[in-house]
Amino acid sequence: MTSSTRGTLLTIRRLELPTPFPVGPVNAYLIKDANQAVLIDCGPGTKAARDVLIRGLSEEGLVPEDLTAVVLTHGHVDHVGQAAWLQSLGVTVCAPPEVETWLQPGSRWDSYRQEFFTTLYTMQGVPEDVIHHANKDLGMLQKLNTKATVDVTLSYNQTCPVLPMFQVLHVPGHAQHALALWNAETGEIIVGDQLLPEISSNALVEPELTAKTGSEAKRTLSLMQYRENLRSLLELEISVVYPGHGPVFEDAHTLIRSRLAAQEKRRQQFYERVVESGGTSAYQLATSYFARHKNQTSLIMSETLGYLDWLSAIGEIDEVNLASGQIEWKQRRG
Repeated sequence: MTSSTRGTLLTIRRLELPTPFPVGPVNAYLIKDANQAVLIDCGPGTKAARDVLIRGLSEEGLVPEDLTAVVLTHGHVDHVGQAAWLQSLGVTVCAPPEVETWLQPGSRWDSYRQEFFTTLYTMQGVPEDVIHHANKDLGMLQKLNTKATVDVTLSYNQTCPVLPMFQVLHVPGHAQHALALWNAETGEIIVGDQLLPEISSNALVEPELTAKTGSEAKRTLSLMQYRENLRSLLELEISVVYPGHGPVFEDAHTLIRSRLAAQEKRRQQFYERVVESGGTSAYQLATSYFARHKNQTSLIMSETLGYLDWLSAIGEIDEVNLASGQIEWKQRRG
């Protein structure tokens, strides 16, 4: 756990909460001054995470009921799983409105996402049994969550109502409806999973939420959005970054440039593999490129589709609809 203090008597303390996921612990941040205590993210819905959260608050002389609000950076279960419990104690839940679709396990939004991924994966060459396991994994993730609602809607490019020293920024990429909190005076930024010091964030493909059914939903161009957002962060004067995983760090611009350069290199690698294949499904490409992680279907398919969509957008490859209903990716000729 780490803390930061400035002349305004505002403190930020990092609370590392355990998760059952390969990524390891997730960060929650306790921000407090003389008048209030606000939590940023709250960990997965496990007893282990709750116990560590309670202990961390106790070390600051607080109990959970003392929290004014919890601000959710995005809807992934390792960040929002304690939201319903905190809400039951009277803590105000603050987030972009779309995050609520992740706070309703068992709702139509779970079905919407499963329909979307079933349709997407089928078209991209994923075998039926692999799709079944991927959807099962998605359902198991939601079991680490319980139903909550958003009490205070946060608007992008506006002041955060419960933390007026911070501006709410929209940072799509890792998640579509994700925010960062930036303090223009101090240069501090709380970024969720948008920028991590020790691992690169996966720009996860999601369905757009405007279709009638998940099977009709278009997929997001998450990697291209992520790159655009990283470039926008280069325009900010950033002193300290508070990430969703890993230690607090400085020199954000150097890390951002490194991430952008690594993506350019990987894009070229994907292009070369498409050319060599003479035509490939996204799944074939994903399981060959990420052979050691081929059982992590959602992650490798998001990563692969991100690069294929990018290559298509710049005119280097084409997405070809086959008579079978599946899609083949091929080098663009002429």
